[in-house]
Amino acid sequence: SRLFTKVLVVLAVLFGFATLVMAAFSAWLLDRELSQEYQSKGTAIANSIAGSSIEILLFRDESTIQALIDQSLEIEGVNYVFVVNAQGEVISHTFVPRIPAEVRGLGGDRHETTVRRLRIAGRGEIIDVASPILAGEVGFVHVGMDRELIRASIRSATLQEIALMGILFLMSILAAYLLVRRFAQPLGRLTD
Repeated sequence: SRLFTKVLVVLAVLFGFATLVMAAFSAWLLDRELSQEYQSKGTAIANSIAGSSIEILLFRDESTIQALIDQSLEIEGVNYVFVVNAQGEVISHTFVPRIPAEVRGLGGDRHETTVRRLRIAGRGEIIDVASPILAGEVGFVHVGMDRELIRASIRSATLQEIALMGILFLMSILAAYLLVRRFAQPLGRLTD
């Protein structure tokens, strides 16, 4: 009985520690991979809009720009898209009902696409990708990728991993019980 209790405690501690380490490592790895994927997706969308909207912006066709950025909202993970002109004025956006204060005045680098993390009230944590249009001479396209979807994926994967580890733990306890019982019975008879 005492031997079984000791084996059970040792198994519980080992499996608990292994479960926590594996869950933490998996969550970190998944967060890193999904963040890179969302950043890459946001960069591709921003560069695509920036490349296709040069003439539209030069001729100030805001309805066509709006139609172009509205299509981007259908892509999974896209939280917002907005276009600013060279003076920093927002000319088209997907915010409803108004533009949040956290994104007003966001600029970008004229020579390359920039990525930054923001926290926007009511929207959560966002990966903002800013792509210059014609080296920033015409303006910038901003695409916001939603990090809440990444967190939801991490929670789901972690819960599945913990459930699997729980099943393995129960199977190990059963195996340990059978093994300890097999050794304990002859030892008990010998002691008697």
